[in-house]
Amino acid sequence: MRWCLSVKKSYKEKVKKLVYKLPKSIRIKLRLVYVLYGKKRHLDRDVEVEIDYGTLVVNPMTYIGCSIYNRGIYEPKTSKIIKNFLSEGMTSIDIGASNGVHSLRMAKCVGETGKVYAFEPSRERFDYLMKNININNVRNIIAENKGISNEHSFQNIKETGFVRMDNKKHDPVFNRAEIVTLDAYVKKNNLKDVDFIKIDTDGWEYKIISGAEEVLKKYKPVIIMEMRGMFFGNKTVEDLVLFLSNLGYRFFREDTLQEFISEESVIDEVSKNVKNVLCIMEKEE
Repeated sequence: MRWCLSVKKSYKEKVKKLVYKLPKSIRIKLRLVYVLYGKKRHLDRDVEVEIDYGTLVVNPMTYIGCSIYNRGIYEPKTSKIIKNFLSEGMTSIDIGASNGVHSLRMAKCVGETGKVYAFEPSRERFDYLMKNININNVRNIIAENKGISNEHSFQNIKETGFVRMDNKKHDPVFNRAEIVTLDAYVKKNNLKDVDFIKIDTDGWEYKIISGAEEVLKKYKPVIIMEMRGMFFGNKTVEDLVLFLSNLGYRFFREDTLQEFISEESVIDEVSKNVKNVLCIMEKEE
């Protein structure tokens, strides 16, 4: 049975959206209330939610699904950056595409003459990505069930399911996935340009960036990426910031677009809390 839920600005929807303006500490405490509400409304199932750029299949009891179901958007600051920096005909890359929540927005922004390359190594998330591409009849997303790193390999990906509001965990299963470098992929597929890259991979960011050095030097794409104190491979946020800085990138806050005053200020802030950081390199006219 298919369910279609329209996101409308009714009183109930406005109340739900106001919850997201509360401090995070309070919202965390409200999760139990939402879980009880979800059980009462039988929300632990896939539903179709209509949003501003199409329809998304989500489970409202997952973290991403809860946000989309209740306020019609996920990561509004990142979404705004995507809308502001992408336009018709551009080429965008979504690394850690998950269910396609940002990939589909990118596809809308770049239009029929643009392309989106969406990478997701998790089989479960990739299946949702394909559902959402197909239900919207999107033709300008090239979806790859692959991961991105700094060397080519095949790895067993631990599938634990989407993060859930009730913290319920699935019994883990392992699926084998190909891992490639962005440099090699762009060269092999003869991409003529790369304008924008979004990276959200829970700690793989340094390896991804170090395997994309030639792409960054050649195309100077805008990057919005999650940064944290430590990355896999014993690399720190200082390693990542200095790597990008040496290529000519400058760093901006995701919410205000205000430039960080120095590399040290980025490192200091990200070391305390995981944050998305906007990275921009000026292109020669």
